Amino acid sequence: MNPSPRPDDVVVGVADLPTAADALAWAAREAARRDVRLVLLHAVHHALLEEYPHRDRELVLGVVSELLQDARRSVLALAPDLDVVVHIVHGGARRALLDSAHQAALLVLGARGRGGAQGLDLGSTVSWVAARSPVPTVVVRGASAQPPSGVVVGVDGSSEAGRACVLGAAWAHAADRPLTVLHCWDELSSYRGLEHRGLEPGDRLEPGRSTLADRHDHLLTRSLAALEAELGAAGLGAPTEIRGTVVAAARIADVLLAQAADGQTLVLGVRGSAKVSGAVLGSVARAVLHRARAPVVLVPRAPDDVDDHVVTVVQD
Repeated sequence: MNPSPRPDDVVVGVADLPTAADALAWAAREAARRDVRLVLLHAVHHALLEEYPHRDRELVLGVVSELLQDARRSVLALAPDLDVVVHIVHGGARRALLDSAHQAALLVLGARGRGGAQGLDLGSTVSWVAARSPVPTVVVRGASAQPPSGVVVGVDGSSEAGRACVLGAAWAHAADRPLTVLHCWDELSSYRGLEHRGLEPGDRLEPGRSTLADRHDHLLTRSLAALEAELGAAGLGAPTEIRGTVVAAARIADVLLAQAADGQTLVLGVRGSAKVSGAVLGSVARAVLHRARAPVVLVPRAPDDVDDHVVTVVQD
């Protein structure tokens, strides 16, 4: 059988076992938590098959099938009761992963390298899919198969950040870990804007109105209130601890990475879209993806434009 993903599935793209191992473990744990099927996906490019005679093509597909069966056995060793199936797609990896994201429920991408200050090979396929995925996409690098020490969600007042908060709260609640809701604003750029208006950092923006710092504090307060309302309306359990933090800094990505440095999962709202052929990630999301050692979850724009699903993929 070669079943296609279905709406509740978690989908994991498997390029090779060394790259996929940690993402497979992460996806297995998440599929077990959701009590849904896990699909292991591998794409075989047409150009590769065309290089071989028909008989040898069958050998190539046999090698791919064995790769996926090895991956399946490794997953079942971690979660014996999990429903795990394999799915082989003929075509390019990018399109296969993106098409699966439209059908399934969670996408996790396995990244190469350890991350860090310099940033290592994220993989062109991972970057491309993450920028266009219509669903929340998890990028896993390194030994992150264990439950996180906590969950950090970056908020900026957008609908994407609101969705990220709800997802982050669900993961924190399931893992019995604290949730940190972090609003980080670019201090240098904001203060330059004040200078053009002849204002000092502590001045009120308008007579009787709040200061610049007050506005950012209010944004965090509104984000926390909206999260509480969303969890209550959906009947979802709240994390045991929710922390709200506002940080003013010139390098927002550095602040986010520092928060996630001790094994915390980092959740960010992004504005990329699968409908935009040239979609790119913002500079902050891109920097975080290249340098984070912990899992990073990218949550796309609100479900007015796309289905409210999530996909899990391992690739490049």
